[in-house]
Amino acid sequence: MSGSYEQSLRDTARKERSILTGTGGGGYEVALVYPNRYHVAMSNLGYLSVYRLLAGRFDVNVERATLPEPKDERALKTAGRPVRTIESQKDLRTCDALLFSISFENDYINVLKILSLSGIPMRASDRTDGHPLMGAGGVAMMINPEALSPFMDFFALGEGEGLADEIVEILIAAKGRGVSREETLEELAKVSGVYVPSHFAVSYDTSGAIDRIENLKGRVNRVPVRRLDDFDAMSFCSPLVTDGTEFSDMLLVEMGRGCPYSCAFCGTKTVYGRVRHRPAEGVVADMKRGEGIAGRVGLVGPAVASHPDFTSILRHIEDLGLGLGLPSIRAESLDDDDLRLLADLGVKTITLAPETGTEHLRKRLGKAIRDEEIMDLAFRAVDAGITQFRLYFLIGIPTETQEDREGIVDLVKKMHHQVRVGSGGKRRVERITASINPLVPKPHTPLMWMAMADPKELMTHIRALTKRLSKIGGVTTIYEPPKWSYLQCLLARGDRRVADILEAALQNDENWKAAMRQTPVNPDFYVLRERDENELFPWDILDYGIDKSSLFSRYKAIIS
Repeated sequence: MSGSYEQSLRDTARKERSILTGTGGGGYEVALVYPNRYHVAMSNLGYLSVYRLLAGRFDVNVERATLPEPKDERALKTAGRPVRTIESQKDLRTCDALLFSISFENDYINVLKILSLSGIPMRASDRTDGHPLMGAGGVAMMINPEALSPFMDFFALGEGEGLADEIVEILIAAKGRGVSREETLEELAKVSGVYVPSHFAVSYDTSGAIDRIENLKGRVNRVPVRRLDDFDAMSFCSPLVTDGTEFSDMLLVEMGRGCPYSCAFCGTKTVYGRVRHRPAEGVVADMKRGEGIAGRVGLVGPAVASHPDFTSILRHIEDLGLGLGLPSIRAESLDDDDLRLLADLGVKTITLAPETGTEHLRKRLGKAIRDEEIMDLAFRAVDAGITQFRLYFLIGIPTETQEDREGIVDLVKKMHHQVRVGSGGKRRVERITASINPLVPKPHTPLMWMAMADPKELMTHIRALTKRLSKIGGVTTIYEPPKWSYLQCLLARGDRRVADILEAALQNDENWKAAMRQTPVNPDFYVLRERDENELFPWDILDYGIDKSSLFSRYKAIIS
């Protein structure tokens, strides 16, 4: 069984097309771990960017590891065999450090799976100098790392490209001096953006809320989140391309970070700060690096179409003879030339995020896109030859009414109708995929004080919407089950005590209900409870330099 797993890893590595010349040349062994299946890992540019950065060092040997495919996972568990790296099938237990890149809360359980399969103690307090050091970064950790803090030795809080080199240099030096695990963590804790959970004590009041967060080493009680200083000078593209992933045969190229908008439910602006568009020449240079290994380019970023040179970049893609993949865009961002270029580059579907069915609720959330703008874009897109749309909607928004939810159906109907009527019956929308998802209140947003809507009520609303949308020709409805949104909210807003639920879920084969019954931790306390204005949050250990009072004022305005 184990041989089959190792052979599948060799086959996977052989199918990859790379712009790298190696995986580093040094003696410090790093496994860069993505806690999900291979096809998801290979679609994550943040993970691949850090891999590329470390692979360029002469003093590090970096290899990748992911959660094994289901059949391999079962075989390893039965045989008591460890997870191994893709490049050389190295046992994770033999590495000097395991560095996890974590983007989504629902992947937390996979971190524990990988450690358990590999025979590595899950709790940091149970590991010794003979075990690999465990670190984690990624956007989920930049939001709130606390549910995983009992399992990690340290967290890299910030943009990985700006922290990875500094962290690895400390790790290499510590190994060279032969110092202990604790001494290594002492050195890491001095780095701005590195959080060592064992150096902090958290106490709770009688209500269960956090009473105090204290740095036991006498340093500051908050960890500043690091942002990349020189965003313009670096390359940001995937170093590997392979088939069979979410972005098959596609070179991912980052357009920029930060967001010019201030949607109340989204933490992007807080996490990534001001808008930083990459220079067009840097984006084009990255695209050229992928010539010969990829047939398409995927443009990545929270506000891709707001790039000042967006049209010019599209023309470069056309000149290179490549296809294009595009994320969700702002309706008002595209002119007719852009739409024609997108169609010529093979884009068949445009993704929009109206979020709500009514303008007034949209405006309340800070997303002031008018229905008229959405209809205008739909008409112009179909006229250019793009006839399929994916629309993202949220439900469970504060002050939401039945009229707001019915507005989702009305908006979808309106798109079909206006395109057909406006073109004199000559053009039509071929397909609309309506994605309906519960609002999960996230840290560092104005909605972090709110209680999430009751999952049973949310499911009732989703069923009603799905039934009505199914009666519209050419419409497909997809949704995230509210029970998974509940879990996401628990992990996103949880403190260290939630680690007990995670561990119990692993022991109960991901039966989360059984896990929650088994522990004294009340999950509703984190999910279904509205917070007081001055409550100390688990994620207050992160310092973004933002004023909580201004976020709270906006929250009060939203719910008023």
